[in-house]
Amino acid sequence: MERTKKLISNSIIFTLGNIGSKLIAFLMVPLYTYTLSSSEFGQVDVLITTVNLLLPIATLSIFDAVFRFSMDRNVDNTAILTSGLIVTVLLAFMGMLFYPVLVFANIPHTLYFILILVTTSLFTLIQNFSRAIGKSKLYATSGIVNGFMFATLNVLFLVILKIGIIGYLLAYLLSLICATIYVSLMLKIWRYIKINSFSLSIVKQMLRYSIPLIPNSLAWWFTNDASRFFILAYVGVAGNGIFAVANKIPSLLNMMFNIFTQAWQISAVEEYDSKDSSLYYSSIFNTLQSFLFLVIGGILVVIKPILQFVISSDFPNVWKFVPILLFSAVFANLSAFLGTVFLAAKKTSGLFTTTVVGMVINITISWILTPYLGINGTSLGGAIGFCIVMLVRLNSINKYIHVQVDWFIFILSMISTILMSYAIYLSGLYQYLFMGVGIAILLISNFSVIQSTYSLLKNFRTKKNNVG
Repeated sequence: MERTKKLISNSIIFTLGNIGSKLIAFLMVPLYTYTLSSSEFGQVDVLITTVNLLLPIATLSIFDAVFRFSMDRNVDNTAILTSGLIVTVLLAFMGMLFYPVLVFANIPHTLYFILILVTTSLFTLIQNFSRAIGKSKLYATSGIVNGFMFATLNVLFLVILKIGIIGYLLAYLLSLICATIYVSLMLKIWRYIKINSFSLSIVKQMLRYSIPLIPNSLAWWFTNDASRFFILAYVGVAGNGIFAVANKIPSLLNMMFNIFTQAWQISAVEEYDSKDSSLYYSSIFNTLQSFLFLVIGGILVVIKPILQFVISSDFPNVWKFVPILLFSAVFANLSAFLGTVFLAAKKTSGLFTTTVVGMVINITISWILTPYLGINGTSLGGAIGFCIVMLVRLNSINKYIHVQVDWFIFILSMISTILMSYAIYLSGLYQYLFMGVGIAILLISNFSVIQSTYSLLKNFRTKKNNVG
């Protein structure tokens, strides 16, 4: 019970931290539209997206290894952080050597690109270390500090000084520097850095862990984004726009899961060697699957009238493409959950191989179905691909932890949400009939999970109030 409460507590902390930073970013969007042209905003969007894409390559994902290795019992955290930091600095120096090449290739804003990539590497490394040693609140607040400074500096550079795209990039860089300084000071990072603690042996162990994560992150990115290429080829640019709008709803589900993952990764590592680890992992997995199906069930109830009301007529019938994308998000998130077993066991090669399986299946099915089913054909490729990844990972992780899936509830949840998905394509009595039956099956099959989750949250809140 205590470990579940810890998972909930960490999830709440990361939720507050992420909502704070995401809310700041959301509120800044109108400012960008008034101070930057569409081409300028497109340039900075591509630059920041490229930074995030190249981050695992430029750092060899050493920040992931620092997080995982710092969570081991009886480990020398000074040796872990010092070794990871030195590797990051050396890689940053090597990256700077490419500066003349990028300038010669006429890459726009090369200096800012390099500096933002280097600063992001350092910030991510120290953030991950703080999360690993139990400083969850610091991890969350450092993200808020980054967002607040970014917003403040954007007002200064874009509104007051009016320096356009350079102001945006400068604000992005300086906010990262401020956040890095903040988390370093609060962590008193100098206590964990000693040059003589650098260990080549530890570096080799960490790189054996982190390097397989690089192709995995690229493959996962490609699995998610390959769909756009098929839609562009077979449906056209307008189809890709409709897909982008429809995909905003599942993206919210993915964002919620990503916040949960920040907390779960801590619990997954801490509980990996416990005597009842399989039982605990199974319990969390089954609760997660019920939660995901309940959420998409709730979305299916309201998605058609809401999108018909709020979306422009330039994007006709967007709601038709949401259901399959929701199933794709469910399978992707369950696959990602199972992937944490590989991280906890330090067997990251399994992550890559299973992701590649899903990527190949996704591309093959999308290639076959998109010419006939359009956007839904591409979405179906993603859903089937992630479903296969989930099943393959369930089998692969058995050598480390056996996750016992409650297939009865899983299948009933699938049937109920499929009925609800079918209902939104209907009208009149049949729509209400299928929707009602789907809702009834979904709630009845997941009632025990709903009841236990409510009781747990109630007890958790009561305890917090008593402490307060």
